[in-house]
Amino acid sequence: MFMRTPLPLMRGATAGNRPWTATERDKLAALYTTEPRPSGKTIAQLPDRTESAVTTEASRLGLNGRGMELRKCLPCQRMFNSASKGDRICPRCEPMVAEYA
Repeated sequence: MFMRTPLPLMRGATAGNRPWTATERDKLAALYTTEPRPSGKTIAQLPDRTESAVTTEASRLGLNGRGMELRKCLPCQRMFNSASKGDRICPRCEPMVAEYA
C-alpha cells in the first residue's frame, strides 16, 4: 500500500504570490489610513492584489484598529499604525525585539 506524503503548508511567496515590497506596504498604509477609508476592493485594485491579500497584509501591519496614527518603526523604518506615541515597534519586529530584551 502506498502512503501519500503530506505536502507542506505553503504561504506567502512560496504559494505563488508575490511578496510585498516596502513601497507597496507604504502605499497600503497611506490608503488604509485615509478618511473615509476606501473599500477593500478599491484598495486591492491599486497594487494589483486580491482583497484577501490586502486585508491580511493590513492586519500584519497593524492597520485594522480605529483611532490609530501612522508612525515609523524604529528597528525596520517601515510605516505602521500605532495606538500611542510610545508604540514605536511594528507587529513584524515585536518578536525580534522581545527575543533580545
